[in-house]
Amino acid sequence: MFFKNKKKEKTKKKTAGIIFAAQSGKVIPVTQVNDKVFSQKVLGDGVAIKPESGAVVSPVGGEVVTVADTLHAYGIKTDDGLEVLIHIGVNTVDLNGEGFCSRVSEGNRLSAGDPLCYVDLGLLKSRGYDTDIIILVTNLEPGAMTAHCGINATAGRTCVIEYHM
Repeated sequence: MFFKNKKKEKTKKKTAGIIFAAQSGKVIPVTQVNDKVFSQKVLGDGVAIKPESGAVVSPVGGEVVTVADTLHAYGIKTDDGLEVLIHIGVNTVDLNGEGFCSRVSEGNRLSAGDPLCYVDLGLLKSRGYDTDIIILVTNLEPGAMTAHCGINATAGRTCVIEYHM
């Protein structure tokens, strides 16, 4: 019997894309967000950013598919099918939109870095709300993304997540 000496081919995951910072500030793992829904990755995996200003930008290019009535959360679907949730603050739904000013509507097409909304961080802090800007990917298999935590990011310019499909 003859056995061919086959070299094992390494299957390397292809990077399908990147997700940029939605806000300038320190990037932390989503597991450090002070809310179990986020920290336990119930909605998906991702990162959070300790914000430096109130301007929030789109972390990806794509279509706005969801704008929460309370303007604290946005869903964007990229052309390659990635679903990204941007959630501003923790329990900020309770503010019923106070302190938030949306710059987009459902159906709008965005490029990474385009304005998404403005949030009054001072108001959130004065009312006792956590101001983390949370960026979640809601439709990837475990291990299909790499988060870049522990860095200081610039909104719309710094890659905070690489994903593979």
